[in-house]
Amino acid sequence: METYKELIQFLRESSESRRLKFHTARTRITAIKRMFKESSFENSNILDIDIDDVIAEFRQKNGEISRETINTYKSRFTSARKDYIRYELLGEKMPSIEEGRGLRPTKEKTVERPVTEVIDLPCPIRKNGHIVTIKNLPVDLTEDELNRLTTLIKDFIEIIE
Repeated sequence: METYKELIQFLRESSESRRLKFHTARTRITAIKRMFKESSFENSNILDIDIDDVIAEFRQKNGEISRETINTYKSRFTSARKDYIRYELLGEKMPSIEEGRGLRPTKEKTVERPVTEVIDLPCPIRKNGHIVTIKNLPVDLTEDELNRLTTLIKDFIEIIE
């Protein structure tokens, strides 16, 4: 049976072997862990589950999660599961990053975005004076954006532990 843990292992191995970009693997792993860990689907076969059922339970436990985040998590799980089936179970050869996997032609963007005023924010984080600088931080940062940054940092720490 393939649980979410086998899916995470597949993503890690794909990243380590340079068949999947590190950032792509990391964001998929984070989403999958958050949806499945300590859920009623934790030991379910990922090939048989309905992702909408997983999402419904996740929303119920995490009511403050935005619809955009839910859609992102669903998309990341779906993409990871498709890759797992295609490359792990069906045995297709997964191209390496160097072979141009996933490159799409660029589209010209015609929509002009308003210029946002940004700052580089130095943040002392240790008593010995270690400073981390957050670059390109919008001065009009919203509460939702702050929460996303906080979640991203927490998830990153969880992955490296």
